[in-house]
Amino acid sequence: MNLDPNSTKQNVQEGDKRLSSVDHRGQSVVDAIQWTTAKVFGVSLHDLAFGTSTLHINDYAQQLRLARMAGLYLCRKHTELAGGTIARAFNRRTPAVAYAVRSIGRLITEEPRLGELLSEVEREFGSAIGTNGQA
Repeated sequence: MNLDPNSTKQNVQEGDKRLSSVDHRGQSVVDAIQWTTAKVFGVSLHDLAFGTSTLHINDYAQQLRLARMAGLYLCRKHTELAGGTIARAFNRRTPAVAYAVRSIGRLITEEPRLGELLSEVEREFGSAIGTNGQA
């Protein structure tokens, strides 16, 4: 058993570096998805990420809910982050991610326009992170 505190400290630091690089990559993808989803769905990035609605006109609240579910769905699809991590990025609880994945999966079959919007988001955020829509 190695009781050298420097050895343990070095291993923890190396482990932290690997973890932070994974977290950083995942977080940058989440940021790109949030930004692009807000743009394509025509909602405020602040509203999308923080779960508030600053506009109370027409069907903005419904549009925001759909955009948030799309963002959660795309984060689950294009990252390996845990559901809780994705949910926190949208100021939601973990079950919201599973709900969004189920709901968007169902809605895509009912609303072809939604599939087109999701494809547009994937194309745009893919170029933003340098993957051409592929994660």
